Amino acid sequence: SSSATHSSVSSDEVLNNQKSNTNKNANNGDRRTREQMELKNAADDIQNDLNNLAAVIQAASQLSMEEDNNNHLQKRHMFD
Repeated sequence: SSSATHSSVSSDEVLNNQKSNTNKNANNGDRRTREQMELKNAADDIQNDLNNLAAVIQAASQLSMEEDNNNHLQKRHMFD
């Protein structure tokens, strides 16, 4: 009879171990998901920075082109 009791305990232990492992896997999954979200947010931030930088560069080159045109016009007036 003691062997029967023992086997029922060990099946409970197996169940508990399975539950414990399931919980550990769930926690690891949550952590991985959180890390992936953090990486995604960081990547989005970098993309936004690059877009802003591109806009600044474009605006600056636009300004310098307009400046060149103004200088060119002023020089033409001087010669007129």
